[in-house]
Amino acid sequence: MQNSIEIIDPGKPTVGAKLRFQTPQELQKTVDNYFDSEEKPTLSGLALHLGLTRQSVWNYGHREEFSEIIIRAAQRIETLYEEKLVYGKHPTGVIFALKCCMDWKETSPEVEPTQHDIKSQFQRDLDEVTRLQLKES
Repeated sequence: MQNSIEIIDPGKPTVGAKLRFQTPQELQKTVDNYFDSEEKPTLSGLALHLGLTRQSVWNYGHREEFSEIIIRAAQRIETLYEEKLVYGKHPTGVIFALKCCMDWKETSPEVEPTQHDIKSQFQRDLDEVTRLQLKES
């Protein structure tokens, strides 16, 4: 019995689930409907309205013909989160959402030591040397 190897043509579409939205216009209309009808939009709410999982929404975002629609929709929600972070009273949940769902990361700028920091470190080093000398004598 001979083993056969299937060669996959990268230019040929693979078999998979049929797309829920066949055209970018159809997706855009449904996304617009969500934002027009939802007072407090969220990523999960958008996915639910589209009849997709959140992962499926991101999968649409990886398809060239749909990517701009998904990116703009996510940016609209991110803008709302950011406004709540800056102008809201309770930012903790917003910070969590931005880090987990919007890929925000904490960064700290590289800070050059000030003259005061250098003097303080020098003084600590000098104190330590003095302490050690006193201990030896």
